[in-house]
Amino acid sequence: MAFSNSIRGRLLLWLLIPLSSILFIGEFVDFNSANSPADDAYDHALVDAALAMSAHLKVENNRAVVDLPNQTDLALRADRLDKIFISVLSPDGNLLHGDGNLIPDVALSEADSEPDFYDATHAGLPVRVAVLRHDIKNGPAVIIQVAETTKKREQTASKIFWATLIPDTLNALVTILVVIFGVKKGLAPVDDISAQIRSRSANDLQPIAVQQTPKELAPLVIALNRLFALLLEASATQQRFVSNAAHQLRTPLAGLQTQLELLASDPSLSTDKSKIDRMLHATGRLTHLIHQLLMLAKAKPSGALAYELDPIDLKSLIEQSAESFVDQALERNIDLGFELQVVEIKGNAWLLRELLTNLVDNALRYTPNGGAVTVRCGLREDTPFLEVEDNGPGIPKDEREKVFDRFYRISTSPDDGCGLGLAIVKEITDLHGASISILQGVQRGALFSLTWPAQQ
Repeated sequence: MAFSNSIRGRLLLWLLIPLSSILFIGEFVDFNSANSPADDAYDHALVDAALAMSAHLKVENNRAVVDLPNQTDLALRADRLDKIFISVLSPDGNLLHGDGNLIPDVALSEADSEPDFYDATHAGLPVRVAVLRHDIKNGPAVIIQVAETTKKREQTASKIFWATLIPDTLNALVTILVVIFGVKKGLAPVDDISAQIRSRSANDLQPIAVQQTPKELAPLVIALNRLFALLLEASATQQRFVSNAAHQLRTPLAGLQTQLELLASDPSLSTDKSKIDRMLHATGRLTHLIHQLLMLAKAKPSGALAYELDPIDLKSLIEQSAESFVDQALERNIDLGFELQVVEIKGNAWLLRELLTNLVDNALRYTPNGGAVTVRCGLREDTPFLEVEDNGPGIPKDEREKVFDRFYRISTSPDDGCGLGLAIVKEITDLHGASISILQGVQRGALFSLTWPAQQ
């Protein structure tokens, strides 16, 4: 199943199966090509023995007689490995000399002057038999059979088999390795394109270079570049919509809030001012909610594609943003402290400023009057970090992951929150390739800790 879903697997499958078949056939052909001459040589030796036997035939009283001294018989039968069997028979099967009919299943009358060869069994042993018809001059015809067991042939065949198998196997292994290496190198451009796309962040939609791409992959790269262009245009369109929506929504709400504030300060107003205060409070919450919703849309990866990530001095960014937090801290007599070290990260200043605003605003909301909030940044074991710690009620462990969900609010949340601040923080954190965790502070409050990858 894995091979069918892989181009590399399919290529290897379609190349290695035919190659394996060709190599197997090659081994078979090589073995037979080498073994056949050896068999022919052994057969020729049997024929020589049969011809030597024919020299000891003569005619007496119109009958064929074998005149074979014992020494000659022993010499013809002598062999280091195999047993030799010799028979001389008349065409009708009468034994004239030797070990009897060595091929009982073959009609002797069919033998001719050209030697024939048979595989048979004699005395329970497999034998190779050479059969030769010899016509004695001025006498009857005889059938000469010379057989030997097959030990030499089997040993020779085994040597030839291994002698051809080892080089053929090595050749097969080298061929397979070359094919695997070739397929890997041939598909390297696909891996390169995959690595390029995999290493990109969500906001990197630069086109892939087509010039160095193999022509087979060029249509895919062109299609990807077209998709990147469409996504970039969609992101720009979304940003224009968000900006226009922010202007269209904030302007009338700001006007409404201003009018309510003027109305509340009018000394001639006879209406219960508590109602106007509640309207002001509701308008403020609505303004805050709209601002958070718009920020959430901008902070999403699909909405932040148009933003560039540049080198940023985190210490300077926090110092520039500090003024917006001071008034809120002074109003509630909260000790807002900063422990900052110079550290550079890669990010978008506007989004990081919004992240910091949400974290500090969240800490100030939950910290009781007279409490303390501390903002820290720097390097810890070569890892850039940003921390915001308060001494408020803290966040229970079982709710520390849930608070990053949209509109989720724990039971001790102030009434003027909308449950989107930390969701925006999480979106911006993910967009920058950072990670965020919630710990318990030194004074049992909440400690929000952001860390960036060490290589930044």
